[in-house]
Amino acid sequence: MSHNNSSTPVRTTLLPEYNLFLRYVLDHYKLPHINCEIADIGDTIACQGYSIIYLSNGLVQNFSQNTIKTVLAHETSHRTLFPGTTVEQELHIAISKNEGIEKKHVPEFLNIIYDLLIDRINLLEMEWQDTYIYGLEELRPWKFSDEDISPDTIFQNLNVAMVYDYYGHSYQLGITEQNIFDLLYTDQRAFEKRLIELARIFKNWYDSSIPKSTPRGNEEQSSGLDEQETDSENKEHGNNTQNGNGKNNKKILNPSLPLERKLTKEDIEKVADKLSDIYDDLNPNKNLGKDLKQEFRKRRAKKIALPLISASQSNYQKQLKSTGTWNSNHSFQELDLIGTLNTFGILIPDITTKRISEIKVPKQSSLKNKPHIVIVADTSGSMSGVPTERMIDAIIAINAASKRKEWPVSLIEFNDSITLHIAKSRDYYQNEEIMSKMEATGYGTNIHSTIKYISKLGSGNAIFILTDESNNSLIQKETYRLLSEIKNNKNNIFLYCIGKEFTSEFKKAIKPVITKAYSIPTDQNYSDLVISNIMSLS
Repeated sequence: MSHNNSSTPVRTTLLPEYNLFLRYVLDHYKLPHINCEIADIGDTIACQGYSIIYLSNGLVQNFSQNTIKTVLAHETSHRTLFPGTTVEQELHIAISKNEGIEKKHVPEFLNIIYDLLIDRINLLEMEWQDTYIYGLEELRPWKFSDEDISPDTIFQNLNVAMVYDYYGHSYQLGITEQNIFDLLYTDQRAFEKRLIELARIFKNWYDSSIPKSTPRGNEEQSSGLDEQETDSENKEHGNNTQNGNGKNNKKILNPSLPLERKLTKEDIEKVADKLSDIYDDLNPNKNLGKDLKQEFRKRRAKKIALPLISASQSNYQKQLKSTGTWNSNHSFQELDLIGTLNTFGILIPDITTKRISEIKVPKQSSLKNKPHIVIVADTSGSMSGVPTERMIDAIIAINAASKRKEWPVSLIEFNDSITLHIAKSRDYYQNEEIMSKMEATGYGTNIHSTIKYISKLGSGNAIFILTDESNNSLIQKETYRLLSEIKNNKNNIFLYCIGKEFTSEFKKAIKPVITKAYSIPTDQNYSDLVISNIMSLS
């Protein structure tokens, strides 16, 4: 590749020959202006910010021109290859955490993956491979390690295998290492799909509850060159490499991720969009950051709800005539969802209603005029994790269905206390923002006081109660009396009992005071039910 010496501006304190080389790399990757500074950066030989490269004093003083050029190219490649952008890096962080890599180990894990991929691409795709290979030779040990498998030995051995492969020589790795090698270099799937599998492999070494390394055991295989050695292989390979201060070091890894900067709201939304394309759900126990979790929750809930709402609206009259109001005994095929899914271009996760039990209640007259939708959400500690995620899906679905009907929405949160978050609001966007932030942080479940609070709302309400409280609490004398008053005051009550099976006693007692009641397994999505209940009100 030829380059124009003046095409890409570079501000740097490097010697002219390095300045020229940096411009060449920037032009090759079609990158904008990136600064380069020589600085005291501790034990790190080089690192990259979003638009600047830092080289250590020790690198410039103690290493060859080939190595300095290799480091310049490597650090520049972070900006265009891996991770490429801060948004992509944040996506990779979220995937790593979701797959079980502890937060404190994510930078090391991703830097291992990024560095191995960058070096492979630079060796294969640029015209200055000799410069790069000599630089790698000086920086990194090329001796296979037969120590216990760990991130250190994996990085070292895969680096050796990558170089041997570059020269066209076979190189035998252990089973686990070969699997990682294939995921990195031969698998043709999107990087994020491969990263999921890589994280699942690496998490075993980063889990604080198990030893930091795993015996290689029977999977160890011999390595080495049987063919004629090349000039590079005839060179003396040091088993240690130096960091910027001349100290011995096994590998060159940044102490942090390359493109760290404060994320904007737009950045987080982009990451959430990409995550929602990869996952139907995220592990609720992983610390992914409250902003990202909130954005993902909104997208997940609407990905499920919007096709159902559209299908319900377009088919409701037909279904009402042929099968009666849609309920949990009806299949999704009855709603002709196939066409809707094709239109939306997404797949709905498994949200079958087969595991949901419904209490049969005689058909009741619909509320007159436009009902006031009242959501009553349990955030006691027992609802933490998956139950809260499924509840958020459901209440965002209620909000979205209410938006189609232009009905006002209220949200009451209860645990050991009661909080009114939303009061008769038609600002559905703001409603969704509030709903997506909910967390199960309360200690108790004060169901009686909550029902008493609801009883003061008057008539014309459609009340959706989502709770894992004991069924017996709902039919205790005073609570039951309040439910009866609410129902008799021309209100509809929809009860969703999370993780609680109905007893025959409860079924018999609760029928007169509710409109519909469901027993829902803890991990079950029930957005379809709340949407059908909303549709039945009109």
